[in-house]
Amino acid sequence: MTMNETNGTSVEETIRKSRQMIDSLNGLSFADNKSAEEEFDDHFLSPEVNVFVILVHSFGETKENSFKRNKLLSLMTRYVYCDQTLRTLLTSTCRMSSHEWLVIGPKVETILVTIPEIVSNHMKTNVCHKFDRNLYFKRIVQTIWLCFEDVFEMIAKSIDSSVQLLSSLLGRISLIGFSNLVFNEVVIKMIAKCEKDFIWRRIAYKAFVSQQKPQYIEFKSDQILINIFGYLSNNCLHLFFESFENVLNSWSNSSAIKYRSYSQHLYLSRALMIGSRFMKDTDFSEVVDKFRRLTMNGIELHLKNSQTDFRNIGLTVGQSLMSLFYTENNEIHFEIEENDEIKHLNDLFLNNCNEKDLANIGHKLSTLKTSDDSEEIVPKVSVEREDKNLDSDDDDDSDLIPYDMSTESLSSVAKRPVYLRDCMEGLIDHEKVEWFTACLQNAEQIIRNNSDSVDGICVEFTLLLFRLDDTCAVDDFIGLRLRAMIALCVCSPKPVSNFLCEQFYASNYTIRQRLDVLEVLLASSTELSSNVKPNVDKMNPKANLLATHEEKIADNHWTQIVKNRIESKTRVLAHKTKTLDEKAFVNRFIPFAGHFFFPLMKNIFGNEIKVHFQEDDDYVLGRLLYTLGLILKNASFAPISKQMGKELLEFIIAFRYHSSVYVREAVIFAFCMVLMSVPPIYLINEMSLQMVELQLWLNDVTQREANSQCVQKALTALKLLKEVVNEMPFNSLFEMTIGFKYRSVHSMWTRRVADRHTAGDGSPPELIHLCRQIRWR
Repeated sequence: MTMNETNGTSVEETIRKSRQMIDSLNGLSFADNKSAEEEFDDHFLSPEVNVFVILVHSFGETKENSFKRNKLLSLMTRYVYCDQTLRTLLTSTCRMSSHEWLVIGPKVETILVTIPEIVSNHMKTNVCHKFDRNLYFKRIVQTIWLCFEDVFEMIAKSIDSSVQLLSSLLGRISLIGFSNLVFNEVVIKMIAKCEKDFIWRRIAYKAFVSQQKPQYIEFKSDQILINIFGYLSNNCLHLFFESFENVLNSWSNSSAIKYRSYSQHLYLSRALMIGSRFMKDTDFSEVVDKFRRLTMNGIELHLKNSQTDFRNIGLTVGQSLMSLFYTENNEIHFEIEENDEIKHLNDLFLNNCNEKDLANIGHKLSTLKTSDDSEEIVPKVSVEREDKNLDSDDDDDSDLIPYDMSTESLSSVAKRPVYLRDCMEGLIDHEKVEWFTACLQNAEQIIRNNSDSVDGICVEFTLLLFRLDDTCAVDDFIGLRLRAMIALCVCSPKPVSNFLCEQFYASNYTIRQRLDVLEVLLASSTELSSNVKPNVDKMNPKANLLATHEEKIADNHWTQIVKNRIESKTRVLAHKTKTLDEKAFVNRFIPFAGHFFFPLMKNIFGNEIKVHFQEDDDYVLGRLLYTLGLILKNASFAPISKQMGKELLEFIIAFRYHSSVYVREAVIFAFCMVLMSVPPIYLINEMSLQMVELQLWLNDVTQREANSQCVQKALTALKLLKEVVNEMPFNSLFEMTIGFKYRSVHSMWTRRVADRHTAGDGSPPELIHLCRQIRWR
């Protein structure tokens, strides 16, 4: 039997034994046998790769809370934090062959990176603090540095070693948001070691240069890209061409550009301009045809792009690359609008680098505390600068090169988001104030521009905006937030309206948030029912949406409304021909009217409701009634308006004797909206009882109400009711139920009801019951 066969057999036996031990694990396994528990722990805490993989996978397969899951979690905690187990495991992978690495290496890498997610998914709220992401990855990165020290010792002893797993782990950890931790715990220490020792330089080269690293995703400073491309162009030309080709492929990929943010596309463009700068000094004749083809594809792609910012950047890069790849006089020129980004890209291509920035970078690198002789380096740089200044004999200010402010302007101006997800992530991140402000200011425009793709995230986006707080002191925060929610409700009416109606009656929300729900629903229904497209740029941000609609109708004298209605119903035998200014249009609100209307009423009398409209909340109740009336008006004479009108009448009857004048006025307003929105024939045939009750109440208001404005509105409502009645031919049944000639009987009955209500003997439901028992003669 060969050595490989022996090793294969031992690995299979280890795997089989580990699985058997975990399968037989239960609460009675170590009840009276401590030695068995010690043997179990020693087996799974051994620095064996396959045992570690089985341990984590077995924990992930255990769904329910049990002794088995708690024991496996305890072993995982000890594996990561106790003794030298994890360090020994990672160091052992450095001695693996390439074949062994391909079999087990990616599994170990994925497990180490995802352990916090695996634990949190299974333990829910009972997660051990040691598996907090920050604490866990700090421990992993510190262990990786210790493994690098072990690799150094092995190489010093002429033992072959590989840092592929360690390098890949650092890349994955940087990619998920811990690049600063990697830099502080590994990179700085390795730079210090590289100053004196050649072995450390080789380790650093293998770990950070020769490997394809996913952590190099985006850097704000151009110096990182300059360092990478400059180093590769001088020391490893084939890697330089390969890196440039990968970036060029991504830049010219038609599929990737659809899902790429503006900042990412600008970063790729910066990388290409910096790479092309160093390519001028190399012999790229072998790859020039391939680069030309990719560049032409990218130019064609950007010419078709409808986004101006993307197109200008792409054409600038394509124009510069074609001037590099075609040395003849057939260069391509485009008409490109000049801005800060375009100027910066051209400066990168022409190598117009700021000398002051380079001096500062050199000074920072020189003063880095990497070794004991760093004190000798700092004076050397400063003396060199002083000598350069002393050699200058000309003190004329006119010869001074102006300071380039392009880089400063780029960093100070916040870019605007392009995609919905970018906008949502920007609103979640409150630490970047400028980016947060830009996302909120452009949220409405982004939503309307991407109306076709907003359905999948509309509820999530609405919840984010609904609970958003003004932590960054953004100008016109309330208006920007409400207009973004209105845009979401217009683009996805059904899911957003259902969600907002649920939030209106949910617990733990302020009155202001509930009023926001009413404003968004009303403004959205008005926009959907009108033929006017909103102008995002010219909207008044400080307007109170619901107050605007309410005042627009309430401030108009109601007699004028009645007069207009009479004129519209009057037959004129001869009149001057009028031209129609308004064109017919489809009311987009009608298919969704029920989702805006009925959920706002169905929960108000439920036992599960968390909102109680008491005296302090009279304003909310009044606003609710105004909103319901205006929503019904937006669906006027639609088939669903019959059911909406009937439900609204039954709804407002319960509040007609409310103690607040504002609520009683809202009831009158809602009643008028029913009269103006529901076909009269349906009002008479299906809602005669409710009409009688409300007419009696309106008569009582005109005689007993102390508020003059409320009395005036009641009189207007009675006139409107009379006009509706006059439109219908009278019959004996109708005269018996709603005729105006029985005012004396009505007044006597309403006085009796009002006296009972004033004395506290009756409640609205009882009054409704009394109404239904009245018989007219």
